[in-house]
Amino acid sequence: MKKIIALGLSALITCAVMASDPFSSWITSKEGTYFCQTINMGARKARIIFENGEKMSIPVGRINSFSLSGIIFEKLPLYKSGKQTNRHVFMELVKISDGFSLYRYGHCKNKSNRSDETVHNYYLYKGDKLYLALNNIAFPDDRKYDQIKPAYK
Repeated sequence: MKKIIALGLSALITCAVMASDPFSSWITSKEGTYFCQTINMGARKARIIFENGEKMSIPVGRINSFSLSGIIFEKLPLYKSGKQTNRHVFMELVKISDGFSLYRYGHCKNKSNRSDETVHNYYLYKGDKLYLALNNIAFPDDRKYDQIKPAYK
């Protein structure tokens, strides 16, 4: 009886492993999408290692979006004081609901001080248009937004 139970459990575990997504990391660039084992983002290049051990580097300027361990980052325009700057940065996709997408962008509060304190700005997009921008101080209580579903687990 113990052998049958052990065999049944091992079969279920094997099916679960086979059904899970083997590529939790990927990069979408102007050339296409690359599924990889690891991604190391540098200031100018992203270094990726494929499942077979092959290595490749892509200039950061050519990357549109990427995922690290299931967390999605998309390149979006940076806004300061309600106005769009000429910079595009990678923002973490936090939640999606009813055509709205919530992104988080973190940066150091004071660059000259070399402080480890990070400020998070939150950007709410409706489609591809900015709808609302907040920082971590002004971010509303998320109990009011129970109907917004997480983009990832």
